[in-house]
Amino acid sequence: MNAEPFDSPRPVVRTPVTRDGVPVSTRETKAANRSDIGASVAAVDTPATAVRELTDSDAGRWDAFVMASPDGTFFHRSAWRGIVEEVFGHRAYFLYAERDGRVVGVLPLARQRSRLFGDALISLPFCVYGGVVAADRAAADALLD
Repeated sequence: MNAEPFDSPRPVVRTPVTRDGVPVSTRETKAANRSDIGASVAAVDTPATAVRELTDSDAGRWDAFVMASPDGTFFHRSAWRGIVEEVFGHRAYFLYAERDGRVVGVLPLARQRSRLFGDALISLPFCVYGGVVAADRAAADALLD
């Protein structure tokens, strides 16, 4: 991986969502999220990057990427999707960036509803680490958009 490491501790990504669970897409939200990692990942010209939601059949590729990344942690592993949903009762949205058939970034998210904090996508609630793990800036930007 040619990416520079993210600063520790990793930023928590909070994306507001509507009552239907649709992420609120505002320029300010994107800019705020991107500023957490902006200078930390090297800019690279790359082919198109697609963002997909993790399925059981993709778990092996997801975990291989996380294990090979210096920024990947235990909390980024695909098994946390089940823990977040089954133990904590939150809907998980584990997104990954794919380019040329390879996983080039991951962003584990969970929808957390709270009277105090509102309705938001969090990476990852109740975990020490979370946020984007990406091979390059294009993959990180694709996951944050």
